[in-house]
Amino acid sequence: MESLIVCLLISTIVYSIIIYKYFVKTKKIDTLVVALCMFDIVYGIFPLLLLFQWYNNIEIFRFVNHFALFDEESVIYILYHYIYAFIGFVMILVGFFSTKKTSRSIILKNINVTRTQYIAWVSLIIGIVSLVLWSKAYGSIFDLILQANAVRSGMGSVSNSLAFFKRPASLLLVTSYLFLSMLLKCKMSSLLIKFLTFFGLIISVVCSVLYLLANDGRLTTVMFLFGFFYLYMLNKKIKHPRTVLLSLPCVGGIFFCLLSYMDSITYFIRFGIWQTELLGESIVNKLVYELFFLPLSGLKSMYYNWDITQSYTLGDDLVTGLFAWVPYNLKPDGFSDVWNINTIQIFGDLNILHGQYPCTLISQCVYDLGLLGVILICYLFGKGLRLVECFYDNNSSPLTMAVYVNFILIIMRAVPYFSFYDIMMGLFTIFLVFIIKKCVEIKINY
Repeated sequence: MESLIVCLLISTIVYSIIIYKYFVKTKKIDTLVVALCMFDIVYGIFPLLLLFQWYNNIEIFRFVNHFALFDEESVIYILYHYIYAFIGFVMILVGFFSTKKTSRSIILKNINVTRTQYIAWVSLIIGIVSLVLWSKAYGSIFDLILQANAVRSGMGSVSNSLAFFKRPASLLLVTSYLFLSMLLKCKMSSLLIKFLTFFGLIISVVCSVLYLLANDGRLTTVMFLFGFFYLYMLNKKIKHPRTVLLSLPCVGGIFFCLLSYMDSITYFIRFGIWQTELLGESIVNKLVYELFFLPLSGLKSMYYNWDITQSYTLGDDLVTGLFAWVPYNLKPDGFSDVWNINTIQIFGDLNILHGQYPCTLISQCVYDLGLLGVILICYLFGKGLRLVECFYDNNSSPLTMAVYVNFILIIMRAVPYFSFYDIMMGLFTIFLVFIIKKCVEIKINY
């Protein structure tokens, strides 16, 4: 146990120092800062918090021991998991800094206000229509929200032939950012256009909240709210990075307070009842219960990796990711979602009572290809962070800003919730935006 504590302390200090040095030098919250901050939380700060609570809180002690996370045998596996995480951190840095940042021509630059308005409203309409079609089989979007947990886990009682429309419904999220970025960056030619833009923002945010409730994504909901803060920060020049760093714990505290209460909030919105049994729980305890899957998935991935009877899941991960954009009935059989494999490793089955347990970046790498997966996938992840940075600069259009924020949220989510399928689903929204932009341009030019 002492070795695990020392490993986590050293890792957290190293992660934090590197983030500090890079941020002070660049004076911007870019893709690498976001990814490394999430990495520091998932593989440094939270495990230390969990250990502290395990030592000092009898409820957490019993909860953790139920899953045998820190027993004599498991502690060796979890120690190696965090050593693998440190290697992954190094490979992300290698991938990022070994990739040259080019000043490529940004295809979303210099789009005028009129075209951006067309793109925003077309995206909003497609998103709303998709939301209605997705929820039609359940009666309405509000009926779907009541069954959100079961549907998200793939255990819903309704057969939905229009489930594919869940994908384009995610356009609502990026549309919200697009309307806000226009308000922040564009000079409107008339008060009417400004009012319509603000009205579009309100409609898209309301529909986005309905989508998020139907999707039962608590972390996704908090990240969606964070996206507005990040979009606002994109328009601000950071003159004093150390001051910003000192304010980050406050922002992080608000973020995690929201996350710890999000289950109760969404339950209240669905059923009109506040979960009174959770009122006496401290925020720290709620956070431990909400994020316990992070180290638990790491432990189970190490057990899986060192079991010679098990095979690597890279093929499953790639195939489910490559076919993420197609309807369910067109997907090939015989390939499993790695998150389902992880859930079975933890509970022995798939059940609505415990839902689906996702994999973190490192645990997914271990499932996919062991230590080689950690080295290879984290290196490619780092290269991907650098490539996204080529996409944005201070002169970018509102559309570029909105899409860049969507990229940031994909990166932010990828550290605690990683799978090729999940990343491809995030990229699908960006792909749709490009298609809509191209169609609008063809229509206007014609």
